[in-house]
Amino acid sequence: MPEKSQGQLKLCEELWYEYEPYLRKYCTNKLSGSVQEVDDVISQAFLILCKAVHKNSQISNPKAWLFGTVNNIIKDKYTEINELKNSEVSLESYELPYEFDYIDKLIKDKDINAILDEIMDTLSDDEKKLISLFYEMGLSYKEIAQIYDSNEFAVKQRSYRLKKKIKKMARAKLEKLF
Repeated sequence: MPEKSQGQLKLCEELWYEYEPYLRKYCTNKLSGSVQEVDDVISQAFLILCKAVHKNSQISNPKAWLFGTVNNIIKDKYTEINELKNSEVSLESYELPYEFDYIDKLIKDKDINAILDEIMDTLSDDEKKLISLFYEMGLSYKEIAQIYDSNEFAVKQRSYRLKKKIKKMARAKLEKLF
């Protein structure tokens, strides 16, 4: 391999190893963590970088150049996705045949309230009290905090954890049904 090509390859690799972790983190945030999409964008950016280095393009600020390139690739992907969505026929106006209505039938056959009752039976008395204060009595976090002799943030945190626990349990029970 000619000395010039070796130098270009080394420069490309050095730039890539220096900035790839930052680009990957940036892409993960931009693309909502879709690993496949992130890998695609990262691969395209690397190829464009190698082509630019091979053409002897002067990259005065490689970090800005790479992030700009990644942004352009992401914009192109979103444009492509939006064009596909706009070109597809909307199915909202079509009624599905009765064969596809089995999920509604399953839900009607099962008593959802019975599932919720089962979940409530597994909760502690304190958790049931918190649900009662919040949902049945309609008290605010501040009012509940006064009852528990606590602060508002602690009540919000407990409430969040309890909701998360109930959702997880409900999801598990519903997945068994389907």
